[in-house]
This record gives sequence, C-alpha cells and structure tokens, in this order.
Amino acid sequence: MRKRDCSSSSAILASLCLSLWTLFVGCDTNTSITDDSLSNVSSVNVSQSAQSFDNPSPPHNKTVSELEKNKQRWLEKGITDYDVTASMYRGGESRWAEPVLIKVRNGEVVATECLDERSLKLGMSCDGWMDGYIKVNTVERMFEFLQKGYDDGATVDVKYDQEFGYPKNLTVNFETKGSDNWETLIVRKFVVSKDASR
Repeated sequence: MRKRDCSSSSAILASLCLSLWTLFVGCDTNTSITDDSLSNVSSVNVSQSAQSFDNPSPPHNKTVSELEKNKQRWLEKGITDYDVTASMYRGGESRWAEPVLIKVRNGEVVATECLDERSLKLGMSCDGWMDGYIKVNTVERMFEFLQKGYDDGATVDVKYDQEFGYPKNLTVNFETKGSDNWETLIVRKFVVSKDASR
C-alpha cells in the first residue's frame, strides 16, 4: 500500500490533512495518510453534504406566512366598500399617473379618478396612464400580486396595515428579467366607506 507524508505533500494535501483529517481522526505532522483513509474522509463529507440537501429550508416561508396572516386579518374585517388613494411606480422611463383615487363598492371597482397634479395642470388626460393599477385596484388583487411575486421568485418587500391587514407599501422586483422590471405601490390613504352608494 502506498503512503504519503503530510510534510512532503502539496499545499492542497497539507490543507486537507490539517482541516479534515484532524476533524475526523486526529492528525499531527508525523501522521501518514493512506489512500484508504483519504477515501473514508471523502465518503463522510459526501454523506454529510447529502444529508444537508434532504431538508432544504422552504423559500419565502416567513414572508408567505406573513401574507397569509394579513390576508386573513383583512377577510375577518369583512370590508367591501372603501376608497384607496394610491401611487404606483415602475422601472424604466415611462410612468403611471399618480396618485389616483380608487373607489370600491361591494368588492368591485366602481371608479378610478386621476389626481395627478402634473397632468391636471397641463390639461392632459390620464387615460392610458392608469392601466398599471388594474392588477392592484382592490385589496384582494394586491394580495394576488404579492403572491405572484413569491411564486415567480421575485424579490418582494411589503409592509402591512396593522389594523386592517392590507398591503400599504409594496415592491415586487423581478431582477432576473431586467433591472427595470420592478413595480411599487404606496397606499397613501385608506377610508372605509359608510355609504355603499357612492
């Protein structure tokens, strides 16, 4: 059987002796290493590495549970009539009109009003500049937008309202699809409507 001496081994073998051999069987500079013993050390490392992949940590586990907790809080409130004043931003050169006032009655959007001062001062129409709000124009759709971000592996940053549970500030960033592929929604005002007819 061929033997190697630690003191005459290459830098890689010496490092292996000091870090791995000491860990598993103990080693000093007078200890020789055999092919069989190196094979045993390698098999232990492979076995331990395999075990680490058996129980991977689920991605976004904490953040998804936060989403579910706040979604449940919102559902328990039973709110179906409310007004949301919100601003939405996105990456790239184009922009959405902001802020806008969204009126929701019986869980459905009944009106979206442009409050964008820049457009109003210039007498410009906001038509076509509010399309980005369609996917987040109810609280339920805000939760769906967040869930899609988690499911698609996006970077998600969100803060929830402590009383009602709705997302009051959220950013979804699909970094893998381009640096400008992000969207941010800020809820500036949330009012529960007492008159469902307006």
